[in-house]
Parts: sequence; C-alpha cells; structure tokens
Amino acid sequence: MKTTKSLNSRLVIIIIIVIFVNILANRYNFRLDFTADQRYTLSRATENILQKLDDPVTVTVYFTEDVEPEILQIRNQLKDLLVEYASASDGLLHYEFIDPTDDQDLQQRAHQAGIRPMQTNASDQNQIRIQRIYAGIVVQQGTRTEVIPQISTGSSIEYAISTSIKKITATSKPSIGFLTGHGEMNINNLNTIKQNLSELYEIKNFDLSDSAIFLEDFKTIVILAPRDTMPPSHIQRLEDYMARGGNIFFASNRVGQHPQTGQGVAMGCGLEDWLMEKGFNINPEFLIDFNCGSVPGGEQQMGIMRVRQDVKFPFFPIINNYPDHIITKGLAQMYLPFTATIDYTGDTSGVNYEPLAFSSTRSATRMPPVFFNLQQTWSKNDFPKSELTVAALLSGQIFGEGQSKLIAIANGVFPQIAQVPSNLIFLINSIDWLSDDTGLIDLRNKGVVSRNLDEVSEGKIIFLKWLNFLLPIILIIVYGIIRSQHNRNIRIKRMEEGYV
Repeated sequence: MKTTKSLNSRLVIIIIIVIFVNILANRYNFRLDFTADQRYTLSRATENILQKLDDPVTVTVYFTEDVEPEILQIRNQLKDLLVEYASASDGLLHYEFIDPTDDQDLQQRAHQAGIRPMQTNASDQNQIRIQRIYAGIVVQQGTRTEVIPQISTGSSIEYAISTSIKKITATSKPSIGFLTGHGEMNINNLNTIKQNLSELYEIKNFDLSDSAIFLEDFKTIVILAPRDTMPPSHIQRLEDYMARGGNIFFASNRVGQHPQTGQGVAMGCGLEDWLMEKGFNINPEFLIDFNCGSVPGGEQQMGIMRVRQDVKFPFFPIINNYPDHIITKGLAQMYLPFTATIDYTGDTSGVNYEPLAFSSTRSATRMPPVFFNLQQTWSKNDFPKSELTVAALLSGQIFGEGQSKLIAIANGVFPQIAQVPSNLIFLINSIDWLSDDTGLIDLRNKGVVSRNLDEVSEGKIIFLKWLNFLLPIILIIVYGIIRSQHNRNIRIKRMEEGYV
C-alpha cells in the first residue's frame, strides 16, 4: 500500500515537471550549440543588425527539396539559421522556402530575381544523373533587394545574409578615402577591389592639397604605393587625422627596381620616416625567401630544341605564414615581388603592435643596392633568418589621445597582381577591419567545418566503428545488471520481518 502511494506521488510530480518544462519551452526558446564553428549561434554583429531593423525584412529561399543528403543538409542548416534570425529580429524578419523545380511560374520568378539553377550529380538506383537544383536567397525590404545567387557547402551563409540585410537597410555608407596626388595607385584601375568595397562603403579619391576636404569624413584613408615624396604639410594632415581617431592603410614601395639601371634600390615617400619616429619601421632592405616565385630565365639546349626555363627568384617571396588574426584567417598564399621588412621598436604603453604576415622559416635580407643575377645558384644556407614580418598593424594612441589604427604592408605593387586572389583579399579584409564597426568581417570565414575520414588515422577509425557497435550492447548489459540488482534488493527487503 505504501509502495503504491509512493509511486503515485512520483508520477504526479513527474507530470507536473513535464507540464512546467513545456510551458517554459513554449515561452523561452533556447538551445545549446556544440558545433566547432558555432554555426547555429548568431554572432553579435548579426544581432546588432537585426536589433536596428525598423521595417520588416523578407528572406525568400529558392531551394530544391529533392536533393542529395549533402545538399539537403545545407537546406536544413539554413532553415535552422533563419529560425534564429526571426527570433532575434523581434518578428521583423520573415522567411519562406520555395521549391521552383516543377513550377514554371516559380522558376521564372526565381530567374527574374537573379537566381539560376546549378547542375549537380545525383545518384539514382546505382546510376549517376545530372540534376538541376535551385539554392539561392532573395533578401528584400520594401523596394530594395539583395540576391545571394548560390549557397554551397563551406560558405559563410550568415555573413552573406547579414551583409545583404545591412546593404538594404543602411541609410548611408561610411566613406573610404583613396589618397591621390603623389603617384599613388588609382583605385579606378582596381575594378575587383572597388566593386567589392562599394557594396558597403562609399569610395572617394581625394588630394591632401585640397583644403576643402575634411579628412574626418573618411572612416579609413587608403594610401597605395605613392612614388613621390609627400610635403610635410600633407604628412601633418595625416597625423592630425590619426590623432582624432582616424585609420590608415598604407602599402609602401620601400624597395624596388630602378627603371634605368635595373638595380635594386631603396625607395620611400616620406611616410616611412614619419612612422619610424613612432618606432614603426618599414626597413629599406630587400626580403629574400627560399619559398619564392619564378621569373623567365634563359634558353637551354635540350637535344635539337632550345627550351626557355623559369628560374626561382628569391626576391619574389611567396607568403603563406600568418598569425591568428581575422584579417588573414583562411588566407592562401600572397605573392609579394620586391618586399621590405617591418619591425616595431616604439613604446608599447597605450599602443598595440601585431604582425599580420611573415616570411618562411628560410629567409634573409639584402641591403640595397642589389644587382640581380638570374644565374645565381641559391642554397638553403643563403636563408639563415626566419619569419620576418612583411605586414603589421598598430592600434591605440599612436598620435595624440585618439584611438586610431594603422595597417602597413612593405610592398606597394601587390594589389595589381589580380591573378593572385589572396593579394586582393588581404587588402579588402584590411580595409574592412579598419572601417566596419559591426564586426561582420568575423563572419566571412564562419562556415561548415568539414572533417573527412581520410584525415583520421586508421586505428582511430577502427576504434570508432567498434565503439559504435559495442556501446549500445554494453549499455543494455549494464542497465540489466543494475535493474537485476535493484529487484534483488527489493525482494530481500520484502522478506524482512515487519515489512508492510
């Protein structure tokens, strides 16, 4: 009798707890995200953008439903992510999924929005067939629209969606100023960079000789490879700008090849000496690296043919050694012909110095003048130095009391090498990091982390297979033993004298 009452009491308590938990779950929506890249957790940047919404935003996802499991996983992840967007927007963001595969009207609607189907391989009864699928997003607020034509595995979906929302909801764009008047590289000749930056920023060329230009209007000033010496009055305006909290990106032509003699010489525009006063040194020396590019060499006789061969040229270093920083996260190799080195010897109180890119572990320096010899034979002993800095940032109270930031790279020609995407990405990421206060740049590399079995040792694979097979059996056996012992204890207790 006592046992029956106890079981009834426990059952009532469990029912009450279940009801209470369901009420809480209905009112407060939360979940734990244990993924390595926090793919189901919105970043602070996204939350800030959503909290500033004044008018509704509609996200229309055109996505084929009958797809391979790998692509279906992307669809499911996207849906989970949009649930978080809707929740964080306080009801101002609405989303819908549309499958236009078998509907001509919906296909036309997707095409008009700028979304085209892509072709993938699909398996069907042991046969491979070509499948046309839709996987695109349209973000709209009123009459303003942004289109994400295609999403794929490993892409940063949150960055794409949040950037689109920011574009259509922004009332004004921050200004980026590209300095002219001293032989600088013209941004109008760098179409890829200008097009990319123009999505979030207003791009303007300006001359420091124009007193009507207010430098404070620029979020960041970009100085790309000036060839002529700057007058002190121009440098003073830049210093005043940084003293009030301005940011600068500077690509320096510190060393290069003399156009007449062909020798390697030291160069400069005056900004290098200005920065050196603060201990930020762009050294007038050539970096040479065992990890380098090639240049056309002489012809060599091979049988009856003469063949032109390329030769390794250590003065054209290939850079793929980066610290852990959001600017260079996921960056592939950069190609930096005629590069100098950077170091910092200034005061560290109130100022933070961070290298952004290093040479390889086999590198060295050469002081100009340098006579280039393509026939020179290089050995590993010619590169005794390691990890010399070629790009760095300085932040804090660099000039005056203002909190400013400066990024410098000891190479002036790198943005012109368009066939090396990482060169352009480094410039865009740097300007974005200097200019964007929302932190969207942190999302660029936030994608799905792929972990292939071929990256796991064979022994570990065997262990995981046996663990998956035996663990359920072991748990059942353990449960049976515990249950058997529990019943045995109850039987013994019932046999005791005075048990009711």
